[in-house]
Amino acid sequence: VGHETDYTLCDLCASVRAGTPSIAADIAAYSAYTKALRIRSLAEAIAESAERKFTHQRTRVISRGTAIINYCEGKLADLTRRVKYTAVGIAGAAERIVADREAKLKFISAMLDKISPLKVLARGYAKVMKDGAEITSSKALDKGDEIKIIMCDGKVRATVDEVKHDA
Repeated sequence: VGHETDYTLCDLCASVRAGTPSIAADIAAYSAYTKALRIRSLAEAIAESAERKFTHQRTRVISRGTAIINYCEGKLADLTRRVKYTAVGIAGAAERIVADREAKLKFISAMLDKISPLKVLARGYAKVMKDGAEITSSKALDKGDEIKIIMCDGKVRATVDEVKHDA
């Protein structure tokens, strides 16, 4: 009863209907502009999200790297303390061993010094040699033998003039 607009079958199938071409242009332009704004908004949101994730991951990497460095420094300090402690122990043990051996060496040296042939010679005794052999008995010598007499301060070459044997 009036001025109703006629609809065609195409109008019923279309997702949007415009009464005039101008209205259709407005709808199309508005829709493209809205989509461009939406795309721009989504791109900015994606960029911000990526920046937040990057910052979060960067902070995580720095935090874990710092934790690893601190752990390694602690281990190094612990190992350094253990090495120093062990070195001190080894040095102490070595000093005790050296002192013990030195005391033993002094004792043995004193014992050897007491029985040293040079000490005997220093008390006035002498060593008699004939043809490179040591003579300990007068029975091994004859008149005219060449002998060497070793004393504490030198050597003497002599010829036997007389041999007397004790009973």
